Formats: sequence, C-alpha cells, structure tokens
Amino acid sequence: MAEPPAVPPSRKESCGYYTGLPDCPTLVGRSTTVYDNEVYEKLLDPVEKHAVVPLWNDSAGPLRRKIREAVKGVDWNAIDIFRCGSTSLGHCHLVRPVIPFVLVEPGSITWMSGRAVALKYRDVLREHGIHDVEVEIKESRIT
Repeated sequence: MAEPPAVPPSRKESCGYYTGLPDCPTLVGRSTTVYDNEVYEKLLDPVEKHAVVPLWNDSAGPLRRKIREAVKGVDWNAIDIFRCGSTSLGHCHLVRPVIPFVLVEPGSITWMSGRAVALKYRDVLREHGIHDVEVEIKESRIT
C-alpha cells in the first residue's frame, strides 16, 4: 500500500516538537503523516519491555544491519530507540510510545530526505515483525 504524502512540518512543529528534551533538537523527518499540532514538554525513557528490544540488542544481527543500510547516505551521528512522550500525567498518552530516532547533523538533511529515511527504517522494522512504532529523524550534534 502506498504511503500517503506527508506535509512538511510548520516552523512551530519542527522547532517545538521536542520541547523539554536537552538542546531541544529540530524535527527533520518522521514516518507518520499526522501531527496533532500541540506543543508540550517531552521526555525520554528507556524502552525496557518491547518486541524491538531483543532484536535491537543483537548488535551483529540482521535488524541492525538492515537499519544501517536504510540510513546509508545520511550524515547520521547516532541511532537510538527510546520511549518519548509527554511529561504530564494528565496528557492523553500515559504510556510513552517507543520511537526509533536517527540523529543527524544540523542542516544536513531536507524534510523529504528525512521522511524517506524514516519510511525505509520503518519498513525494516515491519519486516522484522515490529508494527507498533514510528520513526523520527532529529537534528543533534554529538559532542
């Protein structure tokens, strides 16, 4: 099934999407097509129990190899998997979703390229039976 087109994020979304995270990185790609346009403080948590964990922890396994292939050609500096969501218990998401992140050098990728990478990465996850996560690409400089 063809993926519906995603509209590039507004300035408010790309700059405010990760409010609350250290250095407030900029969103430059995601595999989802919808965004609720709400800016709220987010935090990262370890994934702990999820089907992706044993596959991800196998550093020489096929999942990691295929993910590296999916991000080939992108100036990435880290690939991580965290739970990411609201800091407020009153917010609609009590359980923070599992989100694979690709961290790229600031200014190194366009929205369309970031979206393409996120979709390729998500396809790899689907091939390995992981159907309940979406991928995000964010700018970050590792120092």
